[in-house]
Amino acid sequence: MDTKIVAAAKWSVITEVLAKLITPLTNIILAHMLAPTAFGILATIMMVISFAEMLADAGFQKFLVQHEFESDKEKQEATDVAFIANLVLSLLLWGAIIVGRDELAVLVGNDGLGIPLAIMGAMIPLSAFSSVQMALYRRDFNFKFLLNIRLITILTPILISIP
Repeated sequence: MDTKIVAAAKWSVITEVLAKLITPLTNIILAHMLAPTAFGILATIMMVISFAEMLADAGFQKFLVQHEFESDKEKQEATDVAFIANLVLSLLLWGAIIVGRDELAVLVGNDGLGIPLAIMGAMIPLSAFSSVQMALYRRDFNFKFLLNIRLITILTPILISIP
């Protein structure tokens, strides 16, 4: 168990250090490439999406990681419930963003941001597809695999947005 914990800690630290280095670098590059107004709109959209993703999770990941299940069947049932509930919540939140997009845009200080906000809201259910599985990887201390996934999600904006 000690070896597993040390390996998990090592991969977790590497993942977080890379995330803390690459994400600001991406933002710096985008800030220099985009007009200040466009970068502000992008930052506002990402703030709203991040908040909605946090609400959609509703603690399911933490429960799956921390709960002591009595059997694999109980763990699988909890995983199924968490996945479906997370997906339904994320779809409801995306729907709420679509319906109230113009009011939400005014609320966050960017009138006319409604359509891009609704389109980018598609990220909410997409992240719901992976969040439960990632919690199970954390539970099993499989942080090496999570490093690869996190690198993909961190590098995607660089490879798509910047070019």
